[in-house]
Amino acid sequence: MAAKFTLVLALCLCACAVLAVPYTKPTDIPDTIPRSCADRPAANDYLMVPSPETCTKFIVCDGDRETEFDCPSGLYFSYAKQYCDLPEASDCSDPTPSPDDE
Repeated sequence: MAAKFTLVLALCLCACAVLAVPYTKPTDIPDTIPRSCADRPAANDYLMVPSPETCTKFIVCDGDRETEFDCPSGLYFSYAKQYCDLPEASDCSDPTPSPDDE
């Protein structure tokens, strides 16, 4: 019984340690917004760029890989913040409604 308790306690402590690590956005985000992964500066191996189609999507550039993601419903991607945010708080300048928003 004590071994089970020790194992559960160790797993909980590991989970808390992982969850306690704060997110830090890249500090070298270019001022000019790249329109694709190919447009990003060479120093930025990992960067998220806005989708050229809609504010509700973004592209993760990770080395040579490009993966498109959707923001949660009702949110727009903010390039400066590097996460999805409320439309009025994002820096998306061309809000194109997605089919989900209509």
